[in-house]
Amino acid sequence: RIGGIPIKSSMSPYPTRQPRLLYWSLTPTETAALITRSRQEQTTVHGALCATMLSAIASQSSDGQSHFKCLSPISIRDYLLPCIGRDFGFYFSLGITNHPIYPDTSLWEIARQVKMQLEPQMSRDSLFGDVSLRQAFLASKPSPQKIMAAFLQRFESDAMVTNLGRAGIAQQFGKLKLKAVYGPAVFTGMHCERVLGVTTLGDRMFFTLAYSE
Repeated sequence: RIGGIPIKSSMSPYPTRQPRLLYWSLTPTETAALITRSRQEQTTVHGALCATMLSAIASQSSDGQSHFKCLSPISIRDYLLPCIGRDFGFYFSLGITNHPIYPDTSLWEIARQVKMQLEPQMSRDSLFGDVSLRQAFLASKPSPQKIMAAFLQRFESDAMVTNLGRAGIAQQFGKLKLKAVYGPAVFTGMHCERVLGVTTLGDRMFFTLAYSE
C-alpha cells in the first residue's frame, strides 16, 4: 500500500494480491560466519542464501511439491560498450536454478547446486545467446498477454534472490555516517512471489523480503 491505497498491476495475472515488505540485518560476527562457512562448503554466499530461501519454502509446502526453482539476477554491466561504470539502470539478465528438495536434503547441497547451475548461465555466450530470439519475438508485436505467458513459461519460480554483494560506497560523510543499506526491494506481481534482496555494507549484511499475500 502507498498512502493507504492498494497497489495493483494491470499486467499481473494475480492483481488482487497485496505486497508486503520485511527487513532485517546480520551482525558483523554473523556476516563473517556466513562468508566463512560458504567457502568451507565450496559454494558462494549467494548459493547459501538461495538454498536457505528454498529450504524454508519447501518446509512449508503442503501440496507434495518436491522441485523448487530460484531466480537470480545476473549483472551484465561488464559486458556493455561503451562502459557504463556506475550509471544507474536496468543492467541485468536472469538465471534460474532447479532443485529437488526433500526432508533430508542438505541445505549446503542445495547451495552447491545453485553455484554449479548458475556458473554456465553467467558466461557471455549464455547471457547474449538468445538475444536474437527475443528480438524476433518482440518484432512479431505480441500482445501483453502473450508477453506475460512467455515470461511465465521461462521464469516462473518459487523465489528470487537478488544479491548486490558488497556496496562499494563510502560510509562516512563528514559528521554523518551511513549505517545501513536495505534493498533491492522488488515487486513483480507474480503469484506468491518471494523476493529476497541482499546488500553488504562494511561488515554487515542487510536484507529485504518482498512478498505478496
